[in-house]
Amino acid sequence: MSCDVTPLAREIHAQVRAGRLDEAAPPPPAESPYLTDVTPPTG
Repeated sequence: MSCDVTPLAREIHAQVRAGRLDEAAPPPPAESPYLTDVTPPTG
């Protein structure tokens, strides 16, 4: 699965050029739950 990160890269680049380095860090990845109660399929 690929994801186009061009818009994010452009946004970060603009923030760096403007001197806003604290804002230039990429956002953290989306969280997803770690499922512990799932039974693997049989068969």
